[in-house]
Amino acid sequence: AVDATSTGSMNGQLSLTISHTTSGTDRLMLVGVATDPHGSTVSSVTYNGVNLSLVGFEENAGDHSRVEIWSLVAPDTGTNNVVVTMTGTHYKGMVAGVMTFTGVAITIKSKTSGSATGLGIRSLASARFLELISLNQT
Repeated sequence: AVDATSTGSMNGQLSLTISHTTSGTDRLMLVGVATDPHGSTVSSVTYNGVNLSLVGFEENAGDHSRVEIWSLVAPDTGTNNVVVTMTGTHYKGMVAGVMTFTGVAITIKSKTSGSATGLGIRSLASARFLELISLNQT
């Protein structure tokens, strides 16, 4: 089930801070970041000082767009900050969405190729998150 959602945006700054409240059990946090990168990418995402892991990204240089998904299993409960840090300030706008889920059964799988660790999520959490990100972008 969806626990909570939060959003934020910025342009020309190195980091964005979003306050987010998490509760419940068997928690999963997903953070989606969309940018017009111009050479800048996300260098890190933290929640209450804990690093999230990059799930994956898609970039279409011809359309000046990049989307990254970051995850954290069992994020701390309570109200804490999500901090998205960029590698530089050359990007032309950034939007981030934070969503936490409860009741999620998770397995971690290492990918044999690619640059990110895969998450096997045995719930509709990731599909629902991507659906909401898509709806918010139209």
